[in-house]
Amino acid sequence: RVALLAAAAAGLAGAGPYLWMLDRWEGWGLVARLAATGALYAGVAAVYLGVARALGVSELGPALRRLRR
Repeated sequence: RVALLAAAAAGLAGAGPYLWMLDRWEGWGLVARLAATGALYAGVAAVYLGVARALGVSELGPALRRLRR
């Protein structure tokens, strides 16, 4: 349940920027689209990891260790 709460927080944090991006998407070139998408994913991931860590999600430690390898 705690991981679900972290995922919900990340989804809510990403919803606003996503909608903002959709309004401007057609006027952007490829580089701007890639940069905006990357920034959105990075922000959502940061929120998820921060909330999960704050709530003590037990699976977070092993997953981060695997990513660091």
